[in-house]
Amino acid sequence: MAMKTKGLGDLLAGNIIFRSLNIACTVLITFLLTRLMGTGGYGVLSLLVANAAIFNLLTCLGAESGITYHYASGIQRKSSLFSIAYLVILFQIVMIVLAEGIYHTFSGQYFLGEWNEDNSLLWGLLYFISIVIIDKYQAFFNAAHLYTMVNRIIFLASLLSLLVFFCCYFFYPSGNDALYLKIFILASVLQAAYMVLAFHQKTKLPLSFGRIEKSNWKVFFSYSIIVLITNIIQFLAYRVDYWFVDYFHGKEQLGLYSLAVKLGQVLWILPLLMAGILFPRIAADKTEEEETIWLKLIRVANVFFLIAAALAALLAGWIIPMMAGKAFSESVIPFIYLLPGLLFFCFNIIFAAYFAGKGLLKINLSGSVLCLSLVLIGDLLLIPRFGIKGAAIASSLAYTAAGIHHLYRFASYKKLPVLSVVIINRDDWNAVTHYLRKYTGRT
Repeated sequence: MAMKTKGLGDLLAGNIIFRSLNIACTVLITFLLTRLMGTGGYGVLSLLVANAAIFNLLTCLGAESGITYHYASGIQRKSSLFSIAYLVILFQIVMIVLAEGIYHTFSGQYFLGEWNEDNSLLWGLLYFISIVIIDKYQAFFNAAHLYTMVNRIIFLASLLSLLVFFCCYFFYPSGNDALYLKIFILASVLQAAYMVLAFHQKTKLPLSFGRIEKSNWKVFFSYSIIVLITNIIQFLAYRVDYWFVDYFHGKEQLGLYSLAVKLGQVLWILPLLMAGILFPRIAADKTEEEETIWLKLIRVANVFFLIAAALAALLAGWIIPMMAGKAFSESVIPFIYLLPGLLFFCFNIIFAAYFAGKGLLKINLSGSVLCLSLVLIGDLLLIPRFGIKGAAIASSLAYTAAGIHHLYRFASYKKLPVLSVVIINRDDWNAVTHYLRKYTGRT
């Protein structure tokens, strides 16, 4: 067990490096796109991403969580999981084609293609298929404990996109928003293709499809359907404000607000990394020793989250206009209003992964219902009158409540005082200094 514990620390340290590099690339890409596309164009891109994500979530049947849980725990054969994954992908493609046909019949527009381009539907479908495949294979990578490899692939894809948009901005500024959207979509397609090839090459598992018995379906979806419902509710809590802002104030304001949200959610990169590693490890062996180490890591991470949020609030008024352009100066106040909620929601992200690994899915469901309920009430009360500032306040309050909910439920489950989960202690600092010495070559 000592070897496994040591491996956990090394694993997190290595992944933090790649995730940090990916954060830097993502932020720079965001700033380049805001300058290339302006507020309206960036609003169209944000809506494409949000609409594709919500439809993916509505049709994925919770397959990603089911893949991670059943692959990591060894409950089902891997060939059966490949069969289920690809049948779900096929189902999602059929559903988006049908949905686009119905949506176009009644509205004259496309759900994934609200931009002035004759073949915008095909590009929208291509983007949707790419994110569907990326989500499935990220689940396979995490379930196989190949966290570093998948984070390296994501970083390389972001770096390639950054280089292309850098060249567009400095050498070939065309002013053609459709071109930048196509480049964004192609980058996603390349990432999806590389993830498929890299996973099967690394694991030596052929892309073969095993027979799916009735019992396989029942076991798989008895877990994933509850996760699906929870994820849909939580995603609506993340994105319903986009639709309200677009409806009441238009795409210019949506572009301003979506930048504030995207930059704010950078704070979630490390919690999401921790959650991605925590979920399959808890599902696989559920050892008390490893859970104790995770608790130390969470307390240490809380300090970094707080410092990052404070620095972001202090520097936002200078960095956002400088990097995104003066046209996005109105994004500063919503960004600052979002920070308290984003900070508290880090608890939700990490502890939701723990509860999912333990199979305690109803706790996550109740937290998501709470979050969405508060977002809807706040949005309806605040967005019509206060615009994007009201949207930020509503989301921040809802995220705070959801984070406190998960923090309290985790402390109750572990029979710990709430503050002992949050406040860092001397042993935690000793662990931090140990790893700092190790990775700086001082031991």
